[in-house]
Amino acid sequence: MSFAVSNLGEVEQLARAIGLVTATGFNDDWLSRPGHYLGSVLAEDAQRDALLAVIDELLGGSARQTDARGQIWLPLFESSDPPVSFYAVVDNQPADHIRIGLGVKLTAQSPQASASLHLPLFKAARASHSVADPILLGQPGGIIDFTCDITLETAPPSPGQAHLRGVGLTLQVPTDGTTPDFGIAVRGLQLPGATTARDITLSLANVAELDDIVLDLVIGLVEAQARQAGGAVRAFARLIGISAGTPIPTLPLDQLAQHGLNAIADWAASIFRSPPARDAWLGELRDLLQNGAVLNANRVELPFGIARVTIGVDVADSSGGFPAITPVLGIEAGAGQAVARLEAKLFRLDLGARTAVALPALEAQGLFGRTSSGGAALLTGDPAVEAIRFGLSLDENRRPAATLALINVRIGTHPVYPVLDLSSPSAVIEAAGQVIDDVLDQILGALGPVQASRRITFPGTMPKRRS
Repeated sequence: MSFAVSNLGEVEQLARAIGLVTATGFNDDWLSRPGHYLGSVLAEDAQRDALLAVIDELLGGSARQTDARGQIWLPLFESSDPPVSFYAVVDNQPADHIRIGLGVKLTAQSPQASASLHLPLFKAARASHSVADPILLGQPGGIIDFTCDITLETAPPSPGQAHLRGVGLTLQVPTDGTTPDFGIAVRGLQLPGATTARDITLSLANVAELDDIVLDLVIGLVEAQARQAGGAVRAFARLIGISAGTPIPTLPLDQLAQHGLNAIADWAASIFRSPPARDAWLGELRDLLQNGAVLNANRVELPFGIARVTIGVDVADSSGGFPAITPVLGIEAGAGQAVARLEAKLFRLDLGARTAVALPALEAQGLFGRTSSGGAALLTGDPAVEAIRFGLSLDENRRPAATLALINVRIGTHPVYPVLDLSSPSAVIEAAGQVIDDVLDQILGALGPVQASRRITFPGTMPKRRS
């Protein structure tokens, strides 16, 4: 009796992954060149697909998923308490290579919400191709993706009634220095009198269409407010200045058709120049999100499973008396001794100059030691260090940079150093120079009149010896 591929049973997919079995049966060439086939596990489509199937089967749990961008999310580790999952993310759409990254997803039931982060890491050549550098970060295609989706209403809309099912946010950060993109999604928006709901996305990618979209939303929400729509639709209407009788200035509807986004920019400036109006605006954002959202220190905080999402708007002075506003999104998880936090400044909009800069800052960091929610100091005695902060950030050219710092450092009787930056050799030298300089101040200060000689001999640093 001959031995067929079907007799391999559960190991058939593994045999296909290593190239021992092909679509036509056993590969006779495999025994002659096993290294060649083992080295092409990722390069050959059939072998790679079989490998993904093997990993999916061995790890069990949820089935692999394909997202809206065509990327395959393969579960590596899943936990229900806390509700977090880690994935290998494979993008096999490029013609000459495949991309491999790490994905993380958080879910919550109260409110019903989800957030995901995809970090691209490597790329591998397809068959008959090559890659100059396997590191994907910092290269074209190395895009960090963040998505957040919050469901406000689970029941289906009634025909003719105002309804808003949910809101979401997407953020795409190319690490090769090209322009990032972000979007705000309104899902399941049904206006009074309508029989079907629709989804609308406002993003930098469709900024040319923004005037028409904004006008469409405003006109619909004016009608919703006139009919005294309640719940999330009412909060959304108040958020954009339609409802009278609140500290939020009224949106000048009569100027929209003529001035478009300039009218909206002037209206936004009138909000964020006024602290009462700004607080009222954030309060409406809190009411829109619902589900335990609170307003704290100019940030709307929303419980999110094991984490906490914060949304705020930073305001700074700009040209012509206008403010510059920067929406800020943060996610924080953990408590006590260890805290992880991601903060993204989505864009900086100068309402005076009418200019915008996308994603001026992004930082992911961990804090270990004494944190705002508790924990113990990292080092006690002399020197003493309360905590260490480490992570990754994007520099001004939107390239990844490591961050490392010591928090609240005390040496001897000198006042506490709030932050000592150790992120680079130059930062370490600067931090050391600061400490040495301050210690010299202490020592020479204790000598009384000799302190004057320090100003002559040691004006900030020791003089260099002549060679």
